[in-house]
Amino acid sequence: MATLLAELWQVVENRADPSDWADRAMYEVRSTLRRSLLAAEARMERAGIQTWTLERTVFVAALLGAVWAQHHDTLGTPSVPASGLLAALGVSEEVAAIVSVVVLAVSLLSLVDGAELDSIATREREKAEAEGRQPVTVECSPRAAQLRGRGPWMALVLLAFTFGWVAAVGFAWRQVYPHWRRWYRARRPLGRVRWVPQLPRQCGQTCVAMLTGQQVAEVCEVMGRNAECGELGMAIALQSAGLDLEQDLHPGLPAPTVRALVLLRHELTGAGHWVVWDRGHVVCPAEGPMSPRHADEHWWRHFWQVAGHHQVLPKVAHPLPGYVGELYRMQVGSR
Repeated sequence: MATLLAELWQVVENRADPSDWADRAMYEVRSTLRRSLLAAEARMERAGIQTWTLERTVFVAALLGAVWAQHHDTLGTPSVPASGLLAALGVSEEVAAIVSVVVLAVSLLSLVDGAELDSIATREREKAEAEGRQPVTVECSPRAAQLRGRGPWMALVLLAFTFGWVAAVGFAWRQVYPHWRRWYRARRPLGRVRWVPQLPRQCGQTCVAMLTGQQVAEVCEVMGRNAECGELGMAIALQSAGLDLEQDLHPGLPAPTVRALVLLRHELTGAGHWVVWDRGHVVCPAEGPMSPRHADEHWWRHFWQVAGHHQVLPKVAHPLPGYVGELYRMQVGSR
């Protein structure tokens, strides 16, 4: 951000065309916002907060907001005389008002139950597609499936006649939810490497942690160092987790069907940086998941070049002797 402000000052001083500066500024703002959202998502995952929990919280909050916006002046008050069954029972207007609150609460609960069933069925279908199998039927029979699918719509009709905007929120949710899940799952497919934010000078250890599912601290302990590492250190850590790393550095990016560790070199400083190639997707420890197109643009803007890649093998193909790891840890130590 300080660099952008300095560049803006130069543009003003030189009366230059600000379009190039505006493009860079918009890119940096989008990248900063994206990194912040990814970091927030990683913290929620570490805290055990799942996506469906946030979905349900948003839905319930929207419903309660609609109730408050439309009925906060009259909810629970005898605004209209009792009618229908309540009139036949001869209840007072005050009791009818309380019953209306109960009916609203039950209707809201029915609506949330329908959304929960939708969520369960959607997540099961996504998991089955990722695992290459048929999804498990959530309902016990075709008739139950019809009833389950019809129930939330019936609740919406009742709510529309009785409570107005609450039904609008429920209807909008059922329309938007499938599109949201497709958008979300396209960017967070099941079976992909989960992003772990890196600490300074630990890109290699973080890449290994993402590939093995371990904590970064565990990888650092296996390697014997907490700072920069090379191919040998990552191979030692990967083999300890049952994976392996090809010794040869192949040019360019890998094929879209494999997992690999890609080495980047900075054109100006010569510094190195490791990223994970996950079957056609890039997972950068510093920037988060990216498409190859987005990654290529980011690397070009920040003067990174692809030096090559080492393919990650699903099992140990060339086991290293035990003394190699010991000598490596003794040589580099923990810094």
